[in-house]
Amino acid sequence: MTQEAPPTKARSVTGDDLYRRSSQYRLWSYTPESLAERKRHTHERGVRKVNDKFDEAHKRLCEQHPQAFADHGPQLSRDALVEYFTLQEETSYLTYYCMMILRLSDSLKMPSQVKATAVSFFRKFYLENSVMEFHPRNVLFTCVFLAAKSENCFMKLEAFVNAARKSNSKLTEKDISDLEFTVLSSLKFTLLVHHPFRPLYGFFLDFQQVLIQAANPPVLTVDRLGALYDRAKRWLSDQALLTDVQFLFTPPQIALAALYSVDPAMVETYINKKFPTPTETKVEATPETKAETKAETNGETNGETEEAEEPAPPTPQQLLEVVKQCAQLGSAVPEEDKEAIREIDKKGFFCLHPTRLIEKRLKKLNPTPPPPPQ
Repeated sequence: MTQEAPPTKARSVTGDDLYRRSSQYRLWSYTPESLAERKRHTHERGVRKVNDKFDEAHKRLCEQHPQAFADHGPQLSRDALVEYFTLQEETSYLTYYCMMILRLSDSLKMPSQVKATAVSFFRKFYLENSVMEFHPRNVLFTCVFLAAKSENCFMKLEAFVNAARKSNSKLTEKDISDLEFTVLSSLKFTLLVHHPFRPLYGFFLDFQQVLIQAANPPVLTVDRLGALYDRAKRWLSDQALLTDVQFLFTPPQIALAALYSVDPAMVETYINKKFPTPTETKVEATPETKAETKAETNGETNGETEEAEEPAPPTPQQLLEVVKQCAQLGSAVPEEDKEAIREIDKKGFFCLHPTRLIEKRLKKLNPTPPPPPQ
């Protein structure tokens, strides 16, 4: 009689499994190499858009001022006039506008969730589009408005614009409504954002279990843990949001990195206690176990193919290394340099308005003669 194989134990679905089925993981998760390639591709597309706009403006103005272009052709060429953004300048420029989102959200008394979603929308938009195609100013307001709606903190457009005019007196309702669909399509209509705030609270509870209740003696006090939690939340809101961590790490990894950034020793203790390295046990081989091992090696058990084993979970050392990398990246926020941003902004204006750039050079080459004396 053939012996039936024991039933396979069903594998439970974890929160990690659910996250990896989310649109955020499928569409907005990258390796460092693929993220750099994505940014390079977007930057190159922005350069092509600038070239197309410049050539169109150059042709139109050449027809209007043929003599000036005949006399000063090389000085009015694209090579002589256009200054493109570098990738580093784009990064600094976008970081500055992410800071503006945080300030705007604070002035509008938006919850932390809305701030984080707005920054996420903004950074995702500029993975798909270059600042040489869309000026960040109005995109910023559109992302905050959409984030408020997405996070059930809805404001009527008129009320939002009136409140936001403290930051930009020229803002109109049309500025936002004209960009709304463009932003949504660039986001691939994925409005649900998985933030690290909820995992951070989960770690706050688990730290109590592992380091206070189960530890003998307790590793830390509740008051110290509360202070640690508050500082980690500030790190997420003030630093990590301004970097690329959301594209490279999962929300739980970012949450643990937030705690690590404010108390590395405590997080190392937690990881070592929570995920101890399994001890290897040696079992003496018998003829029966040798036969079973041979069958497993051949991929067969009682005439049936053995399913592939699940990959081993990461060791505490591997997990700690990931957390360290995330904490390092999340803390790498450049200092705000308003003078440098002002120069970059000037460059961006002429990339978006090449007609003004050519007219400025024409005026310099052909100054208006002084009026005749009376």
